[in-house]
Amino acid sequence: MKVTFYSICFNNPDYIEYQKRCLDKHCQDKEWELVAIINASDGNMRQALEQRCRQVGITYHINPQPDHSLAGLSHISAINWAWQAIISKQEGYIGIFDHDMFAIKDFLVDIILNDYVFNSVQKEYVLAGINQSKESEGRRVEYFHPGLFFADMTQMQNKEMLNFDGGYVDEVKVDVGGQTAMYIRDNNPTVKWLQCHAVKSEHRDLLEQSMIDYYDEEYHSEIIANTFFHVRIGSNWIAISPEKWQQRNELMMATLKKYL
Repeated sequence: MKVTFYSICFNNPDYIEYQKRCLDKHCQDKEWELVAIINASDGNMRQALEQRCRQVGITYHINPQPDHSLAGLSHISAINWAWQAIISKQEGYIGIFDHDMFAIKDFLVDIILNDYVFNSVQKEYVLAGINQSKESEGRRVEYFHPGLFFADMTQMQNKEMLNFDGGYVDEVKVDVGGQTAMYIRDNNPTVKWLQCHAVKSEHRDLLEQSMIDYYDEEYHSEIIANTFFHVRIGSNWIAISPEKWQQRNELMMATLKKYL
């Protein structure tokens, strides 16, 4: 079954190119495509992202009304627009990536969304992704973080009901993706939560030690399902100094080249 990956792009053309290169290397599904959702508010950056997409052969769409008043709202506006306008109309498998999410080991979306035993499907999942949870006064809400999210669109019901807003669920304050809890509750899809770990020394086999040390020190990047590397803070919404930002990006690119 065809897989369509969607990447929410903001302010770094290198990221979308490296996402494609990592998928070229590691995605084992027979038919797949990467589509960029350009979410830049700056005209020059939007043009730079468009140009890079054309250079490396990536289809792209432009979010017509980006909201960059807050980092979370920016992502919510882009992903909700893309879901309603484009993604919800797809069939087959889809994946949604943060712009700083990279595949660093071989994978099959078919295996992420299906449990196989001796080449026979034992369980099918409609949705899979990173688990987020919030608690308040004994109430716990679990939901998908949209940084890495997969869906079987052929099996998914009431697609138009899914949205990635934050706000409140059952009086519990949730952040980006929190309203996916309502979709899960109301539609009861089969769900697979992918394990997510902070980058630490136990991931020496996946990332160079310099990268592990650097991120342990300050930035809390993540490994998901032992396969995907989430740099985090890729848009620099915490305003790291230009010098550290350059160091961070150089180190990240050097590390990713190890997996290409």
